Amino acid sequence: MVELLVVVIQFLIEVVGQALISIPFDCGCRVREKPEHHAVGISFLFLVVGGMIGWVSTAFVPALVRAPNLRIATLIASPLLAGVIGYSIAKWQSESRNPLIVPKHHFWYTLSFTFGLACVRFAYAK
Repeated sequence: MVELLVVVIQFLIEVVGQALISIPFDCGCRVREKPEHHAVGISFLFLVVGGMIGWVSTAFVPALVRAPNLRIATLIASPLLAGVIGYSIAKWQSESRNPLIVPKHHFWYTLSFTFGLACVRFAYAK
């Protein structure tokens, strides 16, 4: 029972940690003077930067999750959680002081970033 609890906690730490890393990179905090336009190129850039951050993180943070099924679940859950967090922050910003932010774009930006990070960690973190 204790071993299962340890595995669940490690999984949650890995998922939440990867999701939270994306917040500073996709901060919709700056006030915009014109509406945001979704750009596939920006999503691709976030994917590449996320992969680079993931590569650097493998040197400092070992993989917490060892079970193959949970590693795959982390690969799916982290980007989705990050997307929801990015969307929520952007929605709050658009409602409070920055109406030109489009929250759904930030969902895709944070999802892309965290997917790049999670893929590299999935492949190389030991």
